[in-house]
Amino acid sequence: LKKSDINKGKLFTGDLAYKDDDDYFYITGRKNRISKIFGLRIDLDDIEKYLKRNNYRVKCLPDNKYLKLEILNNYDIESIKRLIQNFYGINRNFIIISKVKNFSSHNFFKETII
Repeated sequence: LKKSDINKGKLFTGDLAYKDDDDYFYITGRKNRISKIFGLRIDLDDIEKYLKRNNYRVKCLPDNKYLKLEILNNYDIESIKRLIQNFYGINRNFIIISKVKNFSSHNFFKETII
């Protein structure tokens, strides 16, 4: 505080957000998308890329108790859980996979770093 406003009115938190038409900000995620499950630091972007290389299109959702994924297609959920468990060491009982028509709505807003 002694240095005054060296960031020119901005606070760089690493949060991702969108601003609605009424100028309200809504936090939708983190720039650094990491969840910590049973002490394991899990990079959600890394999991999405790994599964994409294995021909699965998924969206990981932040959570610190479970690895939560959304899938659009009729993929075999057990195959995805097996891949994740074998590669990342996450117990399949803590992987929650939901089939959705669209990925979570927060992905369709223009996100900015605040």
